[in-house]
Amino acid sequence: MGFTIIDLINLIALFVSIAGTFIMFYFSPVTNSQVFIYKKAEIPIIKKRDAYKNKMMRFGFRLILIACLLQAIAIFLNIVSK
Repeated sequence: MGFTIIDLINLIALFVSIAGTFIMFYFSPVTNSQVFIYKKAEIPIIKKRDAYKNKMMRFGFRLILIACLLQAIAIFLNIVSK
């Protein structure tokens, strides 16, 4: 039994899901129940940072979704090839 295209798709899906999970973990907010008071000048900076983190969280979720779809395709191809 050699290395098939199905194995390659599964391997790619594994790495994509690992990358997506890491991105979601890295950019997820730390739980904190303290109340912070910011200056008006700091608010745009904080909003930009929060928007970037939210964007990266969505990107990580998309990577996980792509990995799941790739694995489903690999399973489908494996069933069809039998």
